[in-house]
Amino acid sequence: MEDKTIETENIIESADSGNATETKTPETWEELTAAYPELADMPKLKPAYTFSPTETGLFTIMAQHVDDGINELRKLGWFDNKVRARNNGKVALELASMVEYADRFYRSIAEDEAKYDEFMRGRTIMDLFLMMVTLTRFTQRELGKSTRSKTSSKTAE
Repeated sequence: MEDKTIETENIIESADSGNATETKTPETWEELTAAYPELADMPKLKPAYTFSPTETGLFTIMAQHVDDGINELRKLGWFDNKVRARNNGKVALELASMVEYADRFYRSIAEDEAKYDEFMRGRTIMDLFLMMVTLTRFTQRELGKSTRSKTSSKTAE
């Protein structure tokens, strides 16, 4: 399980820094599921470029909730290799809160909610946390690309 903590930190740090040179950032759902085997059989989610204003707002709230939780985990020493606070009740509550909040959002944009529910059943909190952080970082990038592609570089005449 220690390796997954390091893997999570790498996902978070590379996403936060915008450093795409360390690992190739998945550009498509197919690349994402190939890069992260734990997501390989996950039912497709609605692409960010098709989000309604409400979905974009709900995603933004959820992503902020995840980021706040990650920052709280850092404060608790969860990512520090010298401090293992896994059994700390505050850590468990942060993980569960992030997973529950993110799961509600991703379920709402799943192409097939029943298949999504089946795919998510029976997983550990750590596996769910890793999946939710990965999906959130991917969707943030996807939404950013969508916004940039819709912004015209031409001036109105």
